[in-house]
Amino acid sequence: MVVITLSTASEYSEREISAAWYVVSHLTLEQKIAQILVIAPYGYKFVEKNPVSGIIFNQYHIKSASGIRNMTEKFNEVSEIPLFFMVDQEGGLVNRLVHIPRMKFMPSHAEMGVWSSDSIYNYCRSVGNVMKELGLNVNLAPCLDVADDRKSVIGYLKRSFSGDPCRVVMAGKAFARGFRDAGVAAIAKHFPGYGESRTNSDATLARYSPPTYSLLSGAFVFAASVRDLNGVMMSSLIYPDLDSLPAVLSPKIVGLAHMVDPYFLVMTDDIWAPALRQWSRKNYKVHFTDQDFKKIVRQAFVAGNDLLLLMNSPKLPSAKQAVKELIEENPYMEERLDSSVVRVLLLKNRLYPCLLEQILPEGLPDSLMLDEDNQTP
Repeated sequence: MVVITLSTASEYSEREISAAWYVVSHLTLEQKIAQILVIAPYGYKFVEKNPVSGIIFNQYHIKSASGIRNMTEKFNEVSEIPLFFMVDQEGGLVNRLVHIPRMKFMPSHAEMGVWSSDSIYNYCRSVGNVMKELGLNVNLAPCLDVADDRKSVIGYLKRSFSGDPCRVVMAGKAFARGFRDAGVAAIAKHFPGYGESRTNSDATLARYSPPTYSLLSGAFVFAASVRDLNGVMMSSLIYPDLDSLPAVLSPKIVGLAHMVDPYFLVMTDDIWAPALRQWSRKNYKVHFTDQDFKKIVRQAFVAGNDLLLLMNSPKLPSAKQAVKELIEENPYMEERLDSSVVRVLLLKNRLYPCLLEQILPEGLPDSLMLDEDNQTP
């Protein structure tokens, strides 16, 4: 068994953290469950009736600057608590802004990997400024996966900065810092490192057994980059040296991600992905029930993920019900939920300054009122 130890101090002040806990203690169970779920766009009335924490967009939703600005504004209008508006804006083949003027061609991670740190920062700052203008406030990037093998999933899509962990740290930090300084949160992926796996772990259950050095260096990249990140997205690979469960469903591996920073946001990739449905039911293509889906939701929550990403938006009520049933069966799990909602609200307070002071009708007690020193994500 490989043991990886990662730790650092939190970037949030004690007063911010105390304020977030105070707000969470005054939310209903339903409000808290809503804050751990992110879906694809599925209509304003649906989101008004079924509150969520965020919306994830792709290039098919972002057809024009005015269109996406209008969409984000309307989603926030029907939401009690302002939303995360997420995209995977990595560059290269993963370009969600392709329909926006001047954004049609964005260099890939592989191309940026040979640039200087300043060049990466300045370019990503400019892209982040465009995202901010469009109302998009979270980038599910950079990819901090270390890959040299051009036949690997990450390699042939040019989604890795380099096969050199130190180079990945340099490029990844500059990439994330550029977006953050533009007011856009940066969520890195895929913890603890997709490495040079040649199997798409979204499509099928896949094991990845790299040499110990590769596994350690992959996790090192995330730990070394933590000061410039707001969180991580978990890998869905199975790492036999760490656990028999997919990383995203493993309390051990999600726990390692939380050791990076106790208030670091940890999220899943799509929990409706074929690989996770296969984990829940081997013959999922023939017969997959609501209970099979709830099994995934429950395990992802128990593992410690703060945000559950669900691309099949109509399944949102089932996802909420799964978490609610789990807490009703195990009341102590509500404390687990509270810790995730605190992390969510801390980041939202950076994206929407003074949000914590505005959520509750009566506001925060005077002793917890926040200054505006920390206004960037």
